[in-house]
Amino acid sequence: MGDDFDFNYIKYLRAKEHVDDRVLYGPAWERLGDWLAESLSDGRSAGGAMSEPVRVLDIGCGIGSVFYRLLPVLLRKMRAREDVSTWRPLEYVLVDVKRANLEEAVNRCSAWARAPVADDAAVEMWRVDGRTGDSGDLRNDIHGATCMHRAMTGAPTADRVVASAHLQLPVHRTLWQVHLQAWHGDACQYCAATPAQAHVLIAAAFFDLFLVDATAVPADDTALLASVLHCCLQALRSGGLFYFPIHYNGITGFEPTLPDAATCTPERQLLERFHATMGAGTRGRSGDALRRLLAEWQGTHRPCRVRLLETGRSDWRVVPSAEGGEYASPADAYFLRCILFLIASTCRATAKSEADMRGVDSWYRQRLAAVDDGVLAYTAENVDMLGVLERTPD
Repeated sequence: MGDDFDFNYIKYLRAKEHVDDRVLYGPAWERLGDWLAESLSDGRSAGGAMSEPVRVLDIGCGIGSVFYRLLPVLLRKMRAREDVSTWRPLEYVLVDVKRANLEEAVNRCSAWARAPVADDAAVEMWRVDGRTGDSGDLRNDIHGATCMHRAMTGAPTADRVVASAHLQLPVHRTLWQVHLQAWHGDACQYCAATPAQAHVLIAAAFFDLFLVDATAVPADDTALLASVLHCCLQALRSGGLFYFPIHYNGITGFEPTLPDAATCTPERQLLERFHATMGAGTRGRSGDALRRLLAEWQGTHRPCRVRLLETGRSDWRVVPSAEGGEYASPADAYFLRCILFLIASTCRATAKSEADMRGVDSWYRQRLAAVDDGVLAYTAENVDMLGVLERTPD
């Protein structure tokens, strides 16, 4: 495409974190944090024995963005509860089909522990071979590991576990136990193998990517979406929460107008072709399709009964600084480059002629130049959903 841009998926996910942080739908995010903090506060059963852990399953987790965004929120809410003396452990399972994502996710533990946001967390790490470790660099300890420190409830097979970490975080006069496990494999397979075990199911942009990665998408891919949703909800207990943030609604815009539009394939046409690869029927609007499906399942004659608690917009918007010529963060510029690269690569792969390919390349070069000049603005419509599973799937 006439550009030496080296697309790196993990670097893209890191850049995307900065964008997501700004746009998550606040009422859904706060309600999730409040629910988890309340669930964790029940530290002892009536007989005095430690209550079972609160289990969170994060499918299509990427590099653990939700986990590292959620931990400081929970610590803040828990430390505000001075009436609680003992906290239930948190078991957090990361599931992804890309092993490198999971290795990056667990390697971030030491960096998170050192960060000011950790607020003197006194983190204790457990190495995957069962020996205790400290908060130093974990890369040599976990890279390529296929064993786990301990058998966490619900793991289908230990040989798929990339790594585990154990954290102890001080909350008032006690230590809160957090167990992180990274499982490499298919999310539907994991959910089917662990029925009704998770208290919370998290799937950030998961259904978008599932439709893109599907090898054979039917003409009505809403049926595929329903099948995958049904499978994933199997892992959730009745009364548990599901949180589905950052799901794309198939609407993208760039500004300013192209300086030399005559040499390009029309931008609207390029975006339509790009969206067509994100589901033959939904055409990139998986967020809207997922929300409509969940609304339908609020009835009693469905494979499972759900109740939507919060839905709201989480639109990406990356714009130049007020003065122009630069972005608020280098991550924003890299994120834009990645978005342009993904659109152009997809449209090149579906080009029907050399002239069409040249038109795609011209569009890409002009939009890329606008990023380099710090003038390109980008918007994309997303939706977040939070709900409760009132009846488990049959």
